[in-house]
Amino acid sequence: SLQDGTGTDDQQLSLSGTTLTLEDGGSVNLSSLQDGTGSDDQTIDAFSLSGNTLSLSLEDDGQAPQTVNLSSIDTDDQQIDLFNLTGSTLSISLQDDGNAPHTVDLTSITGSDDQVVDLFELQGNTIRLSLENDQQSAYEIDLSGILSTNTDDQQLSLSGTTLALEDGGSVNLSSLQDGTGTDDQNLTLTGTSLSIEDGNSVDLSGLDTDTDDQTLSLTGATLSITDGNSVNLSSLQDGTGTDDQQLSLSGTTLALEDGGSVNLSSLQDGIGSDDQTIDAFSLSGNTLSLSLEGDGQAPQTVNLSSINTDDQQIDVFSLSGTTLNLSLEDDGEATRTVNLASLAGTDDQQIDVFELQGTTIRLSLENDQQSTREVDLDGMFILNQNTINQNANFRINGTGTILGSMGIGISNPSQELDVAGTATIDTINVNGVYTLPSVDGNDGQVLTTDGNGNVSWQDINPTSGPVVMKFRGEDIMVYPTDDLGQKEWGGSGTSIAGTTEDDGALNTSLIVAALGPGDYAAYTCDTLTAFGYTDWYLPSPEEAFAVYSQYYLLPELDWWGFSNFWVSYQHPTSSPTTRAGSIRMSNSGGQGLVHYNPSSINKTNSLYFRCVRRD
Repeated sequence: SLQDGTGTDDQQLSLSGTTLTLEDGGSVNLSSLQDGTGSDDQTIDAFSLSGNTLSLSLEDDGQAPQTVNLSSIDTDDQQIDLFNLTGSTLSISLQDDGNAPHTVDLTSITGSDDQVVDLFELQGNTIRLSLENDQQSAYEIDLSGILSTNTDDQQLSLSGTTLALEDGGSVNLSSLQDGTGTDDQNLTLTGTSLSIEDGNSVDLSGLDTDTDDQTLSLTGATLSITDGNSVNLSSLQDGTGTDDQQLSLSGTTLALEDGGSVNLSSLQDGIGSDDQTIDAFSLSGNTLSLSLEGDGQAPQTVNLSSINTDDQQIDVFSLSGTTLNLSLEDDGEATRTVNLASLAGTDDQQIDVFELQGTTIRLSLENDQQSTREVDLDGMFILNQNTINQNANFRINGTGTILGSMGIGISNPSQELDVAGTATIDTINVNGVYTLPSVDGNDGQVLTTDGNGNVSWQDINPTSGPVVMKFRGEDIMVYPTDDLGQKEWGGSGTSIAGTTEDDGALNTSLIVAALGPGDYAAYTCDTLTAFGYTDWYLPSPEEAFAVYSQYYLLPELDWWGFSNFWVSYQHPTSSPTTRAGSIRMSNSGGQGLVHYNPSSINKTNSLYFRCVRRD
């Protein structure tokens, strides 16, 4: 009744400014003890505990050390009157606490969590705890505040059947079991009923049956558990993740490197020799059979179908005169030959049918009195780096794969498909994204995409209105010609902050606000009125890159002359007062290539530019 009923007083002291507060108590203003500002810089001369006496003195206080005898507060010898679990209710009460037993209902935590404790340790005065898969850093509790002299360090000890509490009483437990200090009761589980020998039973059917199906796996020397941690086992052997111990046999002694040895003489005649002979050793289909003389066993068999994985290639398969030559990859043998002279001139049969239908090869010979032979290629026809000499027609019906280059009308193809002549293709699909139109467009039309894989021929007229292009899936309108002329970027000697690489409208407004009216590219776009629009601007680098990458939509664009075009970007650190960004178009192999340099051109240079706008 003197404190919180648990045998300890957990009130905390706190100091805010010059106010000292006791949890669940009052507060004291300490300002009168020094200058009232909370800035007393005295230090503690002495603060020590000798036995039960606490001593304290302050710097320049002119006083002998103050002492307090703490022996009167180290008297906590309360005993636990009750501590048991009935069903899912945990009850506890203390000696002379004047309270009814405290209870806690544990039903909410029973049978519903299969987590294990990953970490539970004491480091100094700090308890650290973490749980499996809790996705949290370890929880920590600092015990230094309770590890003072005002703690109860009583120890429990068991001598025979007597349980004793240091500085307290003792209890004879002999009546709880057989009186010998041991309890040999056994637990049994029948179905969902858990029983204890000489005791009761508990029905576990109501518990969560969601068991932890974690599995162990070993990768190299690392042992891992599903949804858990892993352990490196390399230290258990040679540190490389493998155990390279060797077996050796000397006479009849079998020895393991770094291990023991076994004498095998008792397994046979003791002289290290075995004169049994093999009764049967044969292969029937994929089944290998083996039996030994006098072993009293039926023949042992092994199914070899799973090891039919010979991927050897034929190195040589040719006919020279009447000699057939054959050798296999990595067979370590000389080329095998067969003389076919006896077969020459004795068969003038013609091939009646030799064709590929779908994935089936069909073959029949003249006068062979047989139905057409067929071979199913399992849905895939593969030609692998071989030459097909077919002077007549060659047809593949169905799906085929040709590994290497294929020439039609040409003996040495330089491309994967090299056609000398005219090829007729119904539909051309590019990487599964674009399907090209099957018919040609009209004169002057260009091939365009809507950004969704749909390609079509479109009319363009560069002088009738702005050219519509795509930027990040949205329309961007481009002034169609270069008739705005060549102009400076402007503002040489001035650094303009805030320009971006993807927002030309913002960049243009910043440039015009900094430089004012003038004959320069950004101001020209900002004040342009054309095709019913007044919101034109000088494009950013990314907008300009998209525009000039679609140069084929701008027939008047002079990209053959290694041209540079202004963009509305000034690099913040690379010569910002004198240089500005540009897009460079170059002609390589008859194709326009686009390059971007954030600070390549002096601002005083005169370059072409294209104004753009977006809705």
